Amino acid sequence: MVLKEIELNNFRLTESERISFSDGVNLLYGKNAQGKTNVLEAIYFFARGRSFRGGKDSDIVRFFEKGYSIKIGFTRSDGEHTLEYRYYDGQRQRLCNGVKVPIKEMIGKFNAVFFCPDHLSIIKDEPSERREFLNIALSQLYGEYVSLLSDHKKLLAGKNALLKSEEPFDIELLRAYNEQFAEVSAKIYLYRREYIEKLENSVQNTIYEISGGREKANIFYKCDIPAEKSRLADVITYYRNLFFQYESRETAAKMSLCGVQRDDLLFTINDRDARQFASQGQQRSIALALKIGEGEIIASEKGESPVYLFDDVLGELDEDRKNYVLSRTSGRQMIVTACEKGDYLNLADVKMISVENGKYREETDNSLPFLNGSIATCGCIAPNGDGGIRIETQKHNKELTVFAQTLRKNMTPEEKHLWYDYLKEYPVRFLRQKVIDNYIVDFYCHEARLIIELDGSQHYEEKGILKDRIRTEKLEERNLTVIRILNRDVNKNFKGVCEYIDEFVKGSLA
Repeated sequence: MVLKEIELNNFRLTESERISFSDGVNLLYGKNAQGKTNVLEAIYFFARGRSFRGGKDSDIVRFFEKGYSIKIGFTRSDGEHTLEYRYYDGQRQRLCNGVKVPIKEMIGKFNAVFFCPDHLSIIKDEPSERREFLNIALSQLYGEYVSLLSDHKKLLAGKNALLKSEEPFDIELLRAYNEQFAEVSAKIYLYRREYIEKLENSVQNTIYEISGGREKANIFYKCDIPAEKSRLADVITYYRNLFFQYESRETAAKMSLCGVQRDDLLFTINDRDARQFASQGQQRSIALALKIGEGEIIASEKGESPVYLFDDVLGELDEDRKNYVLSRTSGRQMIVTACEKGDYLNLADVKMISVENGKYREETDNSLPFLNGSIATCGCIAPNGDGGIRIETQKHNKELTVFAQTLRKNMTPEEKHLWYDYLKEYPVRFLRQKVIDNYIVDFYCHEARLIIELDGSQHYEEKGILKDRIRTEKLEERNLTVIRILNRDVNKNFKGVCEYIDEFVKGSLA
């Protein structure tokens, strides 16, 4: 599943905007209160059916306007689709591919996983937060679950109203409520139970990977039903008997005292209650693992990955957890927000979108200086997945392309910044990731090509990069000039190395 674009009209800060997305990582960056999270809110609206911020539709409308609309275009395995929501003067419309639909038919058409720092509440706060997490996740997967939640809400409201009513009390009406309540509750319980079992497997794997095998996570379903009850008929019977047993207590309390509306989840790390004993970092790991698990289950059930929406998440994570998140971006569409671009500069093919006062602008031009006064500027720097930079320039329909591939484990941040600051002087535009034989830079202009190998260790000096016969032949076939430079040499004479490269490039373009 890939989100292609979203249209916002009179939505919070935004008057009228259309934002397009790539199928990889999309970064919305800018200062606080400029409209970054608003985009995620609008996108997630179509997965959840309402705003994650709560409140009324009238609160979302741009000042001095009477309504708003949001619309997304996305692709699934079965083709292209649109979803739209319109609110005007108190009237609401939901459209799927241009046709009006009720909310239960809209939920599940588009799947997304939303994660923000506030989701630590799933671990730390009240049981209602954990039930809400389950309900949102299951509603995206199963249309019947949406209907069951609606039926349960109506039955619970009716039963509680009856329990609070003045005597004489109608016990037969209470039992009629409980009979319906038992069937609906049993079905909700079985959906939740199956989901939690799948979720626990995913969470355990994620926590194991993040902690380097030091931590084990478990999820326990706290509910009214014994674990051995797994058949629908048995669960209905159990709930029916339970509600009968609670009749006198509920009558005295004037409220429902049992049922799925009181379910809870218990998370443990190494067999200790995570809510009470886990560190803040461990709790963040569980919250992150829950969201990763939610996405994996959607992918498994639906046959395609959801869209991941991360709201200023990296800024709240330590380096290990941050690196873990970044390592899992491959093959997933992610739309993320941040105040700064820094954490995402080492990723391949990140689409940068600047956000200011409700306006969204794709980064396409850095207005970089000309190279030798003859090459038109045509784009911006695109760091690749290993911390390097890819640059492409053009002159008279002849291409000069620069690929940069750093070996992250061998280069310090200072060394990377030296190359970054140097290479950014070239006019550039985004390219798909392409790595050539682990060399750091590959300049080529048709018949003339230069490769510069930059490595911070002694590994290649001792072994020799050209020792591999197959690799040597490939290099010879491509008629390459190879220059081998160790980082220590660059540090001693960085200016001289850069001047040499400049001279070679000028000669290639002559």
